[in-house]
Amino acid sequence: MQNFKKIYLILRTLERAMKSGEIEELFRLGIAERELISLCEMLQDEGYIKGFHIGEQKIGIYDGVKITLRGLEYLNTNPLMENARKELSGI
Repeated sequence: MQNFKKIYLILRTLERAMKSGEIEELFRLGIAERELISLCEMLQDEGYIKGFHIGEQKIGIYDGVKITLRGLEYLNTNPLMENARKELSGI
């Protein structure tokens, strides 16, 4: 369940970034960079996010990463995401 909480936080942050444009919030989630990269790679492979890539100079390049329509659907309809939301909000 721990990874699903992290996935929820990533997708929720990207959903909010649609309005604010603040991708930097990904670094403030308390997820280790290597783990964040792995989770973003998985999310992109599944089509939930796009624009994520690994650069030669930096470990992770986050500019331009966005949540997709499929990612929004997953975030808002998947029972695992609902459980993660409830656990994180203390409901």
